[in-house]
Amino acid sequence: MITESIQQMFARTGAQALFITDPHNMRYLSGFRGGQGMVYISSKHSVLITDSRFTEAARRESRFEVIEEDHAHKRTKILRGLLAEDGAEIVGYEDKFMHCYEFSRLQNALPEIQQWLPLEEQIDGLRRIKTEKEMELISHATKIGDEAFRALLEQIHPGMTEREAAARMDYELKIRGAGSLSFDTIMASGTNGSMPHAIPTDKAFEKGDFVIMDFGCIYEGYCSDITRTVAIGEASPRQKELYQIVYDAQQKALDGIRPGMTAHDCDALGREVIEAAGYGKNFGHMLGHGVGLYYHESPMLCPSDSTVIEEGMVITVEPGSYDLRSALHIYSNTMLALNRVTLTRHKDAVANMLRVGDDTAADKGTTGYNGYVNVTVEGGTLNGGATSNTVIKVTHASNFRMSGTEVTNVKNAHIMEVAAVDVFTV
Repeated sequence: MITESIQQMFARTGAQALFITDPHNMRYLSGFRGGQGMVYISSKHSVLITDSRFTEAARRESRFEVIEEDHAHKRTKILRGLLAEDGAEIVGYEDKFMHCYEFSRLQNALPEIQQWLPLEEQIDGLRRIKTEKEMELISHATKIGDEAFRALLEQIHPGMTEREAAARMDYELKIRGAGSLSFDTIMASGTNGSMPHAIPTDKAFEKGDFVIMDFGCIYEGYCSDITRTVAIGEASPRQKELYQIVYDAQQKALDGIRPGMTAHDCDALGREVIEAAGYGKNFGHMLGHGVGLYYHESPMLCPSDSTVIEEGMVITVEPGSYDLRSALHIYSNTMLALNRVTLTRHKDAVANMLRVGDDTAADKGTTGYNGYVNVTVEGGTLNGGATSNTVIKVTHASNFRMSGTEVTNVKNAHIMEVAAVDVFTV
């Protein structure tokens, strides 16, 4: 029952058995969602060990043999029997997740293990490349987040507190099908926005505030991770200038990221824009990271990560700039799959111009939106001959017409996605 990737891991490391304890990796390998217990894998066995609280669910969900542990049938006794059947003396374990106490306890209880191999990120690495099904689930979790964000925009106003806005966001996520939150919602306004992971307070929104919203939800086990920056009332010229710098950094990264690049090269694409504008010291976090069963997973788009970007990875691209006067953070989800790049962003700003599902491109008139638009089409041609699944960028979309000079010869195109980013004012 072991996969080819696990077989390769055995061959590469010399391990004869694996102890898997990270709940996300347990789910990925076995299908079990409960997160309690241990997965044991060898060339002969694929076993999920858990207790009576979870055995019924485990037998329904897991592809593995399920063995129940209890006070009389302890985990170490079960492991000793499995190791003996396999003749396994070299065991790989998840040193990134297993607590020192648990590791020490197992070492003392299982002296037959002659060598303990720390697996570092090798199991996590198996999750980097997403299947089509995984991408669908991540997309749906992101869709829930987008809808919740739009709903919250209709509710927030000067005088509402960060704490109330965060609670309303959580509610909007849950009623749209979120099983739980990817992480505690961040809602930071005014000077609180200078803290990337600020905790919502009783500070009330004031006109002129930038509000950074960082939120996400879990749908069928898979996470979304979304950040939006809005202005309460009218954004000031300086806020708009700073937003444009961060937005340009994101666009350069989105335009430049390709399979074959390293994660640190991806980070540099966005970071260089912010540094060139003089705000490098205000961008302290990584450009982005992988998203899947966990909201922060490999690869990490940071200067120290040399992971090679591959098709099928799902990564965030989220540059930011933070100081006490003005702070903002922009996020986009990018899926590198089948040589296409799908961008998930806010759509309402261009709703009067194009609609997802239009089968024939036509003159939709103009819109008040002024920013960037990405249109993904399937079938037909773009710009006089481009093939299907092409993403095009149009600047200054307030003057945009499908039959205009900026985008020409769009014929028989089924519009798959319309996406835009703007400084939203509420």
